[in-house]
Amino acid sequence: MAVPPKPAPRSVDRLTNLLGHLPIEAILAGLLLCAALVTSPDDSGWAKAFDVAACVAGGLARTRPLVAAGLATLALCLLLGTGDVPGLGLLGVHLVVLSWAAQGRRGTVALAIGLLALSLPPAALWPADGRHTVASVTFFSVLMAGTVLLGMTWRALEHRLVAAEVARVEAVRDVRRSIAQDLHDTVAQTDTLVAMRADEALNEPNVPPQVEAALREIAELARGSIQDMRAMLHVLRADTDRPAWQVTDLGEFLEGQCDRLRRGGFEVELQYQPVPVSLRPALRQAVGKFLGEGINNIVKHANPNARCRIALLHDEQQVQVTLVNDAPEGRSVDQGGLGLVGARERIEALGGQVAISCGHGRWSLRAALPIT
Repeated sequence: MAVPPKPAPRSVDRLTNLLGHLPIEAILAGLLLCAALVTSPDDSGWAKAFDVAACVAGGLARTRPLVAAGLATLALCLLLGTGDVPGLGLLGVHLVVLSWAAQGRRGTVALAIGLLALSLPPAALWPADGRHTVASVTFFSVLMAGTVLLGMTWRALEHRLVAAEVARVEAVRDVRRSIAQDLHDTVAQTDTLVAMRADEALNEPNVPPQVEAALREIAELARGSIQDMRAMLHVLRADTDRPAWQVTDLGEFLEGQCDRLRRGGFEVELQYQPVPVSLRPALRQAVGKFLGEGINNIVKHANPNARCRIALLHDEQQVQVTLVNDAPEGRSVDQGGLGLVGARERIEALGGQVAISCGHGRWSLRAALPIT
């Protein structure tokens, strides 16, 4: 079986995680600062200082709004004192106003008017010829008004997205509770009746030993199913993503499953290499589910008293799971069964691979999962 593809480098994961936690204003301000410095290499030192201050203000607009407003004001005052005409860095000032409007902060309009008043003199009143004064004032006024309106639109869209997410969560909660009720009324009740009937049959006189062993196993399986069902119902009703079924020790779990096979008359060959304590919990649960489904298939479909081999091994790169057992000649593998589909989905969701085959009187189920 092919080795699963290597996961993305950790450096890429760290970069993705960092970008995911940065405010969008900080990312835009960083790009804006780079563009301002690259496109205006001949500007004076004061103009470049303005670009840096304005873009830093824009980057802090979400996390430190008051500091950002003060820094933007200071940057514009710098232009007033030097007489330089603002360049691309002025958009950093507008980014502060945009963020304030998007956050719905009080004083957004007053801040916009104040920053506009500070930006107009160097932009419109100081050019030597004075011919573009009206056009500059109009342009910068419309730009500031558009910034405020864009921020308000941004806030409205955020509210709509939040409302849609709340509605989705409520819908999912209703579906989960409905599923929990249906499971309780059908499967849980049926398992309880199965366990009760098995106990009643065990109390009958002169029960043959083989029948008694089968009844005890039926009662045990039914009670285990009831416990698993209760755990799932608790998760469905508690609105949490905590897994309902957990394997804390793969070795203990595997030994219990092998004992179950031996009680059923199967000849079991077990190969188990203890997995690292640091194994990811999600991977541990996937391996446990995969083993459980494979052993259930052995019980359901294998020849009576068949031989089976179960192996759980690992190296530095991956965990390998193998289940092989005798199978009736001519039987094909139904890979569309819900159990096998679920087993494959669990493994592939973690970057692993699954191989299922049946031939020459042998049925095999194999999986390989990357450890890192």
